[in-house]
Order: sequence, then structure tokens, then C-alpha cells
Amino acid sequence: MRAFDQIIGYENIKEELRWYCDILKYPKKYKALGVSGPSGLLLYGEPGVGKSLMAKCFITESGRKTYTIRKNLPNGDFIKEIKSIFDEATANTPSIVFLDDVDKFANCDYNHTDAEEYVTIQACMDECKGKDVFVIATANDENYLPESLRRKGRFDKELEVDIPTLKEAEEIIRFYLKDKKVVGQVDCLEIANLLEGYSCATLESVINEAGIIAGYEGRKKIQREDIVQSCIRFLFGNPFPKESRFDDIAGRVALHEAGHVVVAEMLERNSVVASCIGLESGRIGGFTKTRRGNNYFFFKEKVENQIIFTLGGKAAVEIMEGVQDIGSSKDINFAYSEVKDLIDNYAMYGFDSYEYADTSNETKSIKDRRISMELERLYQKAKQIIAENRVLLGAIQVALMKNRFITGKEIAKIRKSIEEGA
Repeated sequence: MRAFDQIIGYENIKEELRWYCDILKYPKKYKALGVSGPSGLLLYGEPGVGKSLMAKCFITESGRKTYTIRKNLPNGDFIKEIKSIFDEATANTPSIVFLDDVDKFANCDYNHTDAEEYVTIQACMDECKGKDVFVIATANDENYLPESLRRKGRFDKELEVDIPTLKEAEEIIRFYLKDKKVVGQVDCLEIANLLEGYSCATLESVINEAGIIAGYEGRKKIQREDIVQSCIRFLFGNPFPKESRFDDIAGRVALHEAGHVVVAEMLERNSVVASCIGLESGRIGGFTKTRRGNNYFFFKEKVENQIIFTLGGKAAVEIMEGVQDIGSSKDINFAYSEVKDLIDNYAMYGFDSYEYADTSNETKSIKDRRISMELERLYQKAKQIIAENRVLLGAIQVALMKNRFITGKEIAKIRKSIEEGA
């Protein structure tokens, strides 16, 4: 089934699609087993993950005549269009009806999913029963669809198309770079780490913008620095110029971000993806991205490490400059909510502070004290790490001041140089 080769990664989903496609292409061997073919397949997931591509590959591989329905008419006319297309598909079997972005067919929310458009689709699917009409649909949010439409016998299978994994992102980036003029070998894993957690469409867009950056700079080939800069522009915004009206406070912002970097690296080596200082909505700020891994929420230590990392910027400014960092309010709010979550959802620090339903005022007071106590404990760990790694902190700050952004690979080089010189 060569059509599915266009899909990079997503092996589990491709196997499901091949399975259903085989049923459509070779119905006799399944009928011989006394089983009936499925009626429909729903692919759902956030925008840009490749649902439409998967559906089109499925359609191509099936070899069936296909009728596509998209919301492009006023409501009354659109309902007539739905009925008309299903009638045409029924008259030309074996066929496929493709409902593209089916969750956009009606203006409804989670609590009002009984729109006439969906009632019409249900009726049409029921009328097609046993007539060799297969329905494949894509949706960004499956919760906008009524349960009656999603039940077995209509959409027999639902497949969630998630954000690509790190390995898949690496393969996708390599695919998008394949036909572009690039200097040397690009470390696709480094770029995948920068863009981990984003859709296929985002990966394509960022790689394309790297080419635009190279072209604007007058280069005939894309350099690694163009790709990294494109990633940073996407993640944070354009880093501010090296000569800037913000130079008087850039040092403190760089120190704050260096604090995040040092704490993260000391807690888990090679965990920082990138760090940047730049402008956001006309204001100077910073951004440090780490990789959490799939098991982040399953381990108390990893959640606590994330809190300590979050407090690292505040700790660095307090220790190195002896002042309170007024730029750390978002970090403090995040750290507070994470500790509160550990107490509220997991009773991680004992049941005496666990608040549930009609909890007494005494328990609420204990909980408030517990949050403060745990935050202080974790903050002291951040300060200890900063105090023990001042040389690395200074080197990272200097690198940020010089380049405005550094990647995990560059951080590893700085750390190695300091360790070898010790």
C-alpha cells in the first residue's frame, strides 16, 4: 500500500488505515468469514497533524470513487448538498464519502451537538447501510460531534492523530529538508528537540522560514544557524538586536534565564533544549525550554524538578545581585499552582493538607501553610544549585548576552569546557 508512504511516522495509525483499506479492497475474503465491513472511520486531533493527508492517502489506496463534503454553503443549502452527495455516492458504489473537518459543519458547542447537519449525516449513513458506501471524516475536536453519530455502526473506528513524537519529528524534519539546499549535514534531532510538541504543519513552516532567512541574507544554501533562528523566532519571537535600547537590563534578563539553564542542567543533564532573550510585545523577556519526557507526570521527583527549574531564574538574580527579581511573577505563579496541584490531586505531602468537598477551615489553613513550606523548600534547592555553579551560570549569561539565544548543544559545549578546565 504505497500511498501510505507519504505519511512520515505514525506507524500505529498507518497500520489501522491499511487494515480498513484492505477490507474495502478485498471484501470477499471478509464476507467468507461471515463478517460485514465497517461503515465509517473518524480521524481526530488538533490542526496541522496530518489528518487530511492520512484520509487522502486512504482514499487513494482504496481506489474507490470519492465524494468530498466541506462546509462551503449556507446552512439550508449545505444540508441539501449533504443529501445530494450521499445520493450520488450510493448510485456509484463502491464509493467513499469524505467529510472534511466535520466538526465545522455546524455552529455548536459541547452541549449542543444535535445540529441539523449532523442529524442529516446520521440519516444518510443509515440509508447507505449495506450499499458499500464508506464514510471517512476528519475533525479537530471530536467532542463537537453528537454521540449518536460517533456510535458503532456509523463511525466504527475513531483514531486520534496526536502531535508527532520526538523520533517522528526528526523524520519529518529530515523529509522537509530533503529537497532544500542545505550546507552540510543538519542535526535533525537538535531541531526536533527545539520543536518537540508541535504539529507537522509547524515543522514544515519553520523549515520553510529558515530558507526565507537564508535568502534574505543573500545565501545560496540554508545554514544550521538559519534553521535555529527560525525555531527561536517561532518559539519566542525575534531576538532583539545585539545593539538595543534594552542593554541596561538585558544583563539581568540573561542572568535570570541562565539561572533556569543551570538549575535544569544540574537536575538532569542535557535537559535544556534552548534559551533565549528577546522582545515580546515590545517588552524584553526570556524563554528557556526543557524536555520533560513522556513520564513527567508519573514521578513526584520530576514534577518537583520542574518547580525547582522554574524558580531558578529568581534564585540566580537574588544570589548574584542581591535583589528580588520582579520579573519572576509568572514563574512564582506556575510554581505555586504545581505545588497546589500535587496537594489537591495527589495528596503528595500528606492527607492532613488534602482538601476535598466540605473540608474544614483548619485543613485549608494547613494546606496553605504546606504550599508555602514546600515552595520554600524547593526554592532553597534552586538557590543551592546556583550557589554551587556560579562559573557555569556566568558563562551561560555571557553567551546569552552575546548571541541572544543558545541551544542545548551549545550549552553542552560550555559545560564541558568548564568541567575540563576545573
